[in-house]
Amino acid sequence: MIRTAFILGAGLGTRLRPLTEHCPKPLLPVAGKPMLCHAMDRLAGLGVERFIINTHHCASAYANAFPGGVYAGRPVLFVHEPVLLDTGGGLKNIEPLLDERDHSLFVCNGDIFAAPDLGKLARAHLDSTALATLLLRSTGEPRNVRLGADGSVLDMRGRLGKKGGTPCLFSGIYCVRREFFAKLEPGKIESVVEAFLRSIEAAPGSIRGVCDDSGHWHDLGTVAEYERVCAAFEFPARAPIEKGGSGRQFFRVALADDSSAVLCRYDESREENALYAEIAAFLDSLGFPVPRVLAEASAARWLLLEDLGAVDLWALRDAPWPERRAAYQSALLALHRLHHTGFARWSAAGCRLMPGFDAALYRWEREYFLENAVRRQAGLPLTAGETAALKSELAALAERLLRLPVQLVHRDCQSQNILWHKGSAHFIDFQGMRTGTGFYDLGSLLWDPYVNFSEDERATLLEFYRTLGPADIARADFEQAFLDASAQRLMQALGAYGFLGIVKGRADFLAHTPSALANLCAVTRTNPALPLLHALAVRFDEARF
Repeated sequence: MIRTAFILGAGLGTRLRPLTEHCPKPLLPVAGKPMLCHAMDRLAGLGVERFIINTHHCASAYANAFPGGVYAGRPVLFVHEPVLLDTGGGLKNIEPLLDERDHSLFVCNGDIFAAPDLGKLARAHLDSTALATLLLRSTGEPRNVRLGADGSVLDMRGRLGKKGGTPCLFSGIYCVRREFFAKLEPGKIESVVEAFLRSIEAAPGSIRGVCDDSGHWHDLGTVAEYERVCAAFEFPARAPIEKGGSGRQFFRVALADDSSAVLCRYDESREENALYAEIAAFLDSLGFPVPRVLAEASAARWLLLEDLGAVDLWALRDAPWPERRAAYQSALLALHRLHHTGFARWSAAGCRLMPGFDAALYRWEREYFLENAVRRQAGLPLTAGETAALKSELAALAERLLRLPVQLVHRDCQSQNILWHKGSAHFIDFQGMRTGTGFYDLGSLLWDPYVNFSEDERATLLEFYRTLGPADIARADFEQAFLDASAQRLMQALGAYGFLGIVKGRADFLAHTPSALANLCAVTRTNPALPLLHALAVRFDEARF
């Protein structure tokens, strides 16, 4: 593995003036982030643990671009060149930052926008004894590197007068061994090509090349070329998609083939946001219907997802019952697969999830409800005795849920998180998936505050799920588990509405409190194990509404 990458960032960018008058060329944005960050993302994906960047023109801009000297959780070290040392002198200048673990390193020109197979380059380098291995292309200009049939670089820029081999373009990307630094002189201003040529003359075969035409490669040498590439690689948003309150933004975007996709940009406010792609791949392997991940840039925190349209179960809330029933039954069939086959498959696959439901998480949910819904939103005073008795009742509720079989749980299985596409339900917003009881999902879906069901409709759907099996749970126990999990889920939802509506200033979430509260009243009214929670829900309803 190669742990260090050196990125050349000290150039003046004269060909791109006036864009580079106050910004180094490698920091010009392409597709929503600085040009050099695209290379850094690919290098990080290969296991690079740290980056070194040399600076000269507008050096302070690098510190602003990488606050704290960190990118994608990896340190970024800067080496300033008061006098430009060119590519060879700049490489020699970072030698004091290397240690015994840096047997080889990646070197990339920071002003190249490219997507080559860097893994192919690294493998070719590490499998050989070459001092340097250059990433070459068979197309583009200037093709002034001559590559021999055995992978040796025979000549560069015609300087050695060699006529054989295949003419190739040098991409500005290469791997170099530590021993190569002996070919460079400290403080000398020269191109690294001079050192390559000296090595070739002294030891033919010591500089090798690997030709890779995959991906794109752009040397953005003019303002017109820069603008053309930006236009080609930016995602033109058609419309924002308003969903949820989890630090994510969604946009429906147009692709080059006139199809569309969904671009998700996420922040680090929730750990679960970074788990989407991994969980999506696992769920797809399980046969659980989710959108395909078309592309991911974890360092930049965006995902490009299959566009399954804008129709969700919420959009069907006023549709005729036969149509709604078919859609919900499709969702319940998929959930049954998740609940009853998912846990064993997950245990074998090792997919990362959020921590499972346990006593602590159930306790957190009920405290979340008491703090943000009961106290903050409703302003209901509870005596110490009332609080203690209620917590005892709710702790017993959690104990009953924990005695149920452990399953995989979507966790936020409400109507707006289930798309209806080509006659089948597809699930989104599943990166908070946990282990727990599937009855939590049933409560989320069938006591959804966003959708109204009649008692008969809800009973029909619940019975549909129950008859899917297994048959080792009595009907009375099944119905009790459903009521318990539904109450737990509704407490969590009411807590979320209070927190998002009051603390986060999202008043739109408060509008859902009346229906969620009505559902909690109904669920607890028929659950003899929750009299205190029912009384509290009624008080909340009377005090607030």
